[in-house]
Amino acid sequence: MAFADILVARIESGTTGAVEELLREVRSDNLTVGEVARIGAILLNEVGMHTVRSLSLESYWGSVVKLGDAAFKYSLHPHQETLPLHDLAPDGPDYLREDLLRRLANGPVKWQLSVQLYLDEQDTPVNDASKIWRSTPSVIGELEISSIPSAHDERMVSQMAFNPGNGFDPLGITHARVDVYAASARNRAGRGLLSSDAARQYLMDRAAAAAKDRKSDE
Repeated sequence: MAFADILVARIESGTTGAVEELLREVRSDNLTVGEVARIGAILLNEVGMHTVRSLSLESYWGSVVKLGDAAFKYSLHPHQETLPLHDLAPDGPDYLREDLLRRLANGPVKWQLSVQLYLDEQDTPVNDASKIWRSTPSVIGELEISSIPSAHDERMVSQMAFNPGNGFDPLGITHARVDVYAASARNRAGRGLLSSDAARQYLMDRAAAAAKDRKSDE
Protein backbone atom coordinates (compact mmCIF):
# COMPACT_ATOMS: atom_id res chain seq x y z
CA MET A 1 0.00 0.00 0.00
CA ALA A 2 2.88 2.35 0.83
CA PHE A 3 4.51 1.60 -2.53
CA ALA A 4 1.22 2.45 -4.24
CA ASP A 5 1.38 5.88 -2.60
CA ILE A 6 4.85 6.31 -4.12
CA LEU A 7 3.54 5.38 -7.57
CA VAL A 8 0.67 7.86 -7.27
CA ALA A 9 3.15 10.57 -6.24
CA ARG A 10 5.35 9.68 -9.23
CA ILE A 11 2.42 9.95 -11.64
CA GLU A 12 1.10 13.22 -10.24
CA SER A 13 4.31 15.00 -9.17
CA GLY A 14 7.13 13.38 -11.12
CA THR A 15 10.36 11.92 -9.77
CA THR A 16 10.71 14.56 -7.07
CA GLY A 17 7.27 13.71 -5.69
CA ALA A 18 8.09 9.99 -5.71
CA VAL A 19 11.36 10.51 -3.81
CA GLU A 20 9.65 12.73 -1.24
CA GLU A 21 6.91 10.14 -0.73
CA LEU A 22 9.49 7.33 -0.46
CA LEU A 23 11.38 9.19 2.26
CA ARG A 24 8.10 9.94 4.05
CA GLU A 25 7.11 6.25 4.01
CA VAL A 26 10.54 5.16 5.31
CA ARG A 27 10.57 7.79 8.09
CA SER A 28 7.08 6.76 9.20
CA ASP A 29 8.12 3.07 9.25
CA ASN A 30 5.54 2.13 6.60
CA LEU A 31 8.46 0.86 4.53
CA THR A 32 11.78 -0.47 5.70
CA VAL A 33 15.03 -0.25 3.74
CA GLY A 34 14.86 -4.03 3.28
CA GLU A 35 11.36 -3.81 1.81
CA VAL A 36 12.45 -1.07 -0.57
CA ALA A 37 15.32 -3.29 -1.74
CA ARG A 38 12.98 -6.28 -2.18
CA ILE A 39 10.50 -4.23 -4.22
CA GLY A 40 13.33 -2.89 -6.35
CA ALA A 41 14.61 -6.40 -7.04
CA ILE A 42 11.15 -7.60 -8.06
CA LEU A 43 10.66 -4.63 -10.41
CA LEU A 44 14.11 -5.14 -11.94
CA ASN A 45 13.40 -8.82 -12.59
CA GLU A 46 9.83 -8.44 -13.87
CA VAL A 47 10.18 -5.17 -15.78
CA GLY A 48 13.80 -4.17 -16.33
CA MET A 49 15.00 -7.63 -17.38
CA HIS A 50 11.87 -8.78 -19.19
CA THR A 51 11.58 -8.17 -22.94
CA VAL A 52 8.05 -8.24 -24.36
CA ARG A 53 8.29 -9.78 -27.82
CA SER A 54 4.56 -10.00 -28.54
CA LEU A 55 1.50 -8.81 -26.62
CA SER A 56 -0.25 -12.03 -27.67
CA LEU A 57 2.37 -14.10 -25.83
CA GLU A 58 2.16 -12.22 -22.52
CA SER A 59 0.11 -13.05 -19.43
CA TYR A 60 -1.89 -10.23 -17.85
CA TRP A 61 -2.61 -10.40 -14.14
CA GLY A 62 -5.67 -8.66 -12.74
CA SER A 63 -6.07 -8.25 -9.02
CA VAL A 64 -7.79 -9.63 -5.94
CA VAL A 65 -11.48 -8.78 -6.05
CA LYS A 66 -14.84 -9.96 -4.79
CA LEU A 67 -17.97 -10.65 -6.79
CA GLY A 68 -20.95 -11.79 -4.76
CA ASP A 69 -19.62 -14.22 -2.16
CA ALA A 70 -16.53 -15.25 -4.14
CA ALA A 71 -13.07 -13.73 -3.66
CA PHE A 72 -10.62 -14.43 -6.47
CA LYS A 73 -7.78 -13.20 -8.68
CA TYR A 74 -8.36 -12.98 -12.43
CA SER A 75 -5.83 -13.16 -15.26
CA LEU A 76 -5.39 -13.51 -19.02
CA HIS A 77 -2.98 -16.02 -20.57
CA PRO A 78 -1.90 -16.75 -24.14
CA HIS A 79 -4.32 -19.08 -25.90
CA GLN A 80 -3.04 -22.53 -26.77
CA GLU A 81 -3.58 -21.73 -30.46
CA THR A 82 -1.27 -18.69 -30.33
CA LEU A 83 1.92 -19.22 -32.32
CA PRO A 84 5.20 -17.33 -31.97
CA LEU A 85 6.47 -15.13 -34.78
CA HIS A 86 10.20 -15.46 -35.34
CA ASP A 87 10.65 -13.00 -38.19
CA LEU A 88 9.77 -9.76 -36.39
CA ALA A 89 12.57 -8.45 -34.19
CA PRO A 90 11.61 -6.46 -31.05
CA ASP A 91 12.86 -3.19 -32.47
CA GLY A 92 11.31 0.18 -33.19
CA PRO A 93 8.65 2.08 -31.24
CA ASP A 94 5.71 0.28 -32.90
CA TYR A 95 6.92 -3.31 -33.14
CA LEU A 96 4.30 -4.61 -30.68
CA ARG A 97 1.49 -3.00 -32.68
CA GLU A 98 2.94 -4.31 -35.93
CA ASP A 99 3.10 -7.82 -34.49
CA LEU A 100 -0.59 -7.69 -33.50
CA LEU A 101 -1.62 -6.37 -36.92
CA ARG A 102 0.27 -9.16 -38.67
CA ARG A 103 -1.37 -11.75 -36.45
CA LEU A 104 -4.84 -10.27 -36.97
CA ALA A 105 -4.31 -10.33 -40.73
CA ASN A 106 -4.10 -14.13 -40.41
CA GLY A 107 -6.95 -14.64 -37.94
CA PRO A 108 -8.25 -13.80 -34.46
CA VAL A 109 -5.90 -13.23 -31.51
CA LYS A 110 -7.07 -14.93 -28.33
CA TRP A 111 -6.29 -15.16 -24.63
CA GLN A 112 -7.74 -17.46 -21.99
CA LEU A 113 -9.51 -15.84 -19.04
CA SER A 114 -8.74 -17.62 -15.77
CA VAL A 115 -9.65 -17.17 -12.12
CA GLN A 116 -8.02 -18.41 -8.92
CA LEU A 117 -10.25 -18.68 -5.87
CA TYR A 118 -9.12 -17.36 -2.49
CA LEU A 119 -8.14 -20.13 -0.05
CA ASP A 120 -6.34 -18.54 2.89
CA GLU A 121 -3.72 -15.87 3.65
CA GLN A 122 -0.83 -18.33 3.48
CA ASP A 123 -1.56 -19.84 0.05
CA THR A 124 -3.46 -16.92 -1.49
CA PRO A 125 -2.32 -13.70 0.24
CA VAL A 126 -4.56 -10.71 -0.41
CA ASN A 127 -2.10 -8.01 0.71
CA ASP A 128 1.18 -9.21 -0.84
CA ALA A 129 1.17 -8.89 -4.63
CA SER A 130 4.75 -10.23 -4.87
CA LYS A 131 3.71 -13.78 -3.88
CA ILE A 132 2.28 -16.29 -6.34
CA TRP A 133 -1.12 -17.68 -5.42
CA ARG A 134 -1.14 -21.41 -4.74
CA SER A 135 -4.64 -22.18 -5.95
CA THR A 136 -5.45 -23.92 -9.21
CA PRO A 137 -6.36 -21.54 -12.07
CA SER A 138 -9.66 -22.34 -13.76
CA VAL A 139 -10.29 -21.24 -17.36
CA ILE A 140 -13.73 -19.64 -17.52
CA GLY A 141 -13.72 -17.97 -20.94
CA GLU A 142 -11.80 -16.42 -23.79
CA LEU A 143 -10.93 -12.91 -24.88
CA GLU A 144 -10.78 -12.61 -28.65
CA ILE A 145 -9.77 -9.77 -30.94
CA SER A 146 -11.39 -10.94 -34.15
CA SER A 147 -10.17 -8.42 -36.72
CA ILE A 148 -7.90 -5.45 -37.34
CA PRO A 149 -9.44 -2.44 -35.56
CA SER A 150 -10.44 0.64 -37.48
CA ALA A 151 -8.76 3.99 -36.82
CA HIS A 152 -11.94 5.04 -35.00
CA ASP A 153 -11.80 1.95 -32.76
CA GLU A 154 -8.18 2.68 -31.87
CA ARG A 155 -9.01 6.28 -30.96
CA MET A 156 -11.88 5.13 -28.76
CA VAL A 157 -9.77 2.52 -26.98
CA SER A 158 -7.08 5.13 -26.33
CA GLN A 159 -9.70 7.20 -24.51
CA MET A 160 -10.67 4.37 -22.14
CA ALA A 161 -9.29 4.17 -18.60
CA PHE A 162 -8.83 0.61 -17.33
CA ASN A 163 -9.04 0.04 -13.59
CA PRO A 164 -8.71 -3.42 -11.96
CA GLY A 165 -11.53 -2.56 -9.55
CA ASN A 166 -14.11 -1.74 -12.22
CA GLY A 167 -17.18 -3.95 -11.79
CA PHE A 168 -15.88 -5.62 -8.61
CA ASP A 169 -15.45 -5.03 -4.90
CA PRO A 170 -11.69 -4.46 -4.48
CA LEU A 171 -9.93 -6.47 -1.78
CA GLY A 172 -6.58 -5.94 -0.06
CA ILE A 173 -3.86 -4.64 -2.36
CA THR A 174 -6.46 -3.90 -5.05
CA HIS A 175 -7.51 -0.81 -3.10
CA ALA A 176 -4.03 0.57 -3.75
CA ARG A 177 -4.10 -0.46 -7.41
CA VAL A 178 -7.43 1.34 -7.85
CA ASP A 179 -5.78 4.56 -6.63
CA VAL A 180 -2.74 4.10 -8.91
CA TYR A 181 -4.82 3.48 -12.03
CA ALA A 182 -7.11 6.39 -11.19
CA ALA A 183 -4.08 8.68 -10.86
CA SER A 184 -2.81 7.46 -14.22
CA ALA A 185 -6.19 8.22 -15.80
CA ARG A 186 -6.20 11.72 -14.35
CA ASN A 187 -2.74 12.22 -15.85
CA ARG A 188 -4.20 11.41 -19.30
CA ALA A 189 -7.33 13.54 -18.91
CA GLY A 190 -6.15 15.97 -21.58
CA ARG A 191 -6.69 13.27 -24.22
CA GLY A 192 -10.45 13.30 -23.65
CA LEU A 193 -11.13 10.20 -21.55
CA LEU A 194 -14.45 8.40 -21.86
CA SER A 195 -16.58 7.89 -18.77
CA SER A 196 -17.01 4.31 -17.56
CA ASP A 197 -20.61 4.26 -18.78
CA ALA A 198 -19.65 5.59 -22.23
CA ALA A 199 -16.80 3.08 -22.58
CA ARG A 200 -19.02 0.19 -21.47
CA GLN A 201 -21.77 1.19 -23.91
CA TYR A 202 -19.28 1.48 -26.78
CA LEU A 203 -17.91 -2.01 -26.10
CA MET A 204 -21.42 -3.47 -25.82
CA ASP A 205 -22.42 -1.88 -29.13
CA ARG A 206 -19.28 -3.22 -30.83
CA ALA A 207 -19.89 -6.71 -29.42
CA ALA A 208 -23.51 -6.65 -30.65
CA ALA A 209 -22.38 -5.52 -34.11
CA ALA A 210 -19.77 -8.28 -34.26
CA ALA A 211 -22.34 -10.91 -33.22
CA LYS A 212 -24.70 -9.64 -35.94
CA ASP A 213 -21.93 -9.88 -38.55
CA ARG A 214 -21.12 -13.45 -37.51
CA LYS A 215 -24.78 -14.44 -37.69
CA SER A 216 -25.15 -12.98 -41.19
CA ASP A 217 -22.10 -14.97 -42.34
CA GLU A 218 -23.58 -18.29 -41.20
